[in-house]
Amino acid sequence: MFMAPRGSPYLEQTGSALIVCPAAFRDATRAFMLLSVLGCFAGVLLGITASKRPRSRRVRTGGIALLLSGFLALLALAIYTGMTVNFFGKRYIDWRFSWLYILAWIGIILAFGAGVLQLCAYQRSVSEAAPASVSNIST
Repeated sequence: MFMAPRGSPYLEQTGSALIVCPAAFRDATRAFMLLSVLGCFAGVLLGITASKRPRSRRVRTGGIALLLSGFLALLALAIYTGMTVNFFGKRYIDWRFSWLYILAWIGIILAFGAGVLQLCAYQRSVSEAAPASVSNIST
C-alpha cells in the first residue's frame, strides 16, 4: 500500500483500486455531528428568544435550523453505521451497537419533531386573523 497522488491522507491505493480510509469516515461523522449540534443549539436559542413574539421570523428560522440539525445528524449516523458494519462485520462475529447508538436515533427523531412543530407554530401564528378592534365593531 502507498499513498494516493497529491499526498491525500484519506486515500490509499491497493493495486488498481483506490480505497477511502476509515479516518475519512470518522472525520466526516465528527464534522456532521458538530454541525448538527451547532444547528440544534441555534434552533433552540432562536425558539426561546422568539417565544414572546410568536409571529417573529425567528420561530421559522429556528424550525429550519432544527430540521437541518436533524438531517445532518441523520447523515452522520448513516456514515457511522455504514463504516461500523463494514469494519466489525468482517472482523468480529458477535458485536452490536451500544445504547448510545439508539439514543442518537432518538435524538434525530426529536430534532425533526421539534423543527416540524416549530414550523407549524409559525404557520399557525401567521395564518390567524388579527382580532377586530373595538372601533371596528361599533360602526
